[in-house]
Amino acid sequence: GEEGQGPGQFALPHSLWVDDERERVFVMDRENNRIQIFDFEGVYMDVWKDVEMPMDMYIDAGGVVYVSEAGSRISIFSLDGELLSRWGEDGPAPGHFEDAPHGIWVDSRGDLYVAEVPVIHNRIQKFARV
Repeated sequence: GEEGQGPGQFALPHSLWVDDERERVFVMDRENNRIQIFDFEGVYMDVWKDVEMPMDMYIDAGGVVYVSEAGSRISIFSLDGELLSRWGEDGPAPGHFEDAPHGIWVDSRGDLYVAEVPVIHNRIQKFARV
């Protein structure tokens, strides 16, 4: 890739996720507000644009895609890019985000962990699956 806004170009690639099952690489193209998808040879395949400054991604064993976004929100997608759920807002309360949700991870029970940028608070929030 190279700097830019076209397919295969980036403005601050922030994170990536390797999908071994479908042999794809997802790249969080943060400043272009998109997730670009490539095959294992680096060939451009697709783009997801329904994101706001994507920071990180996690794909669980069931094929659910979790994306942390700098716009103080979490988005959940299918492996085909269908939006399943979205939540988040600015604020210090539990479940809100004071700093950009930077990192995201899911444990074996399906509980979600979100790490915020340590500008104001250095915290990780856990969202238990119910």
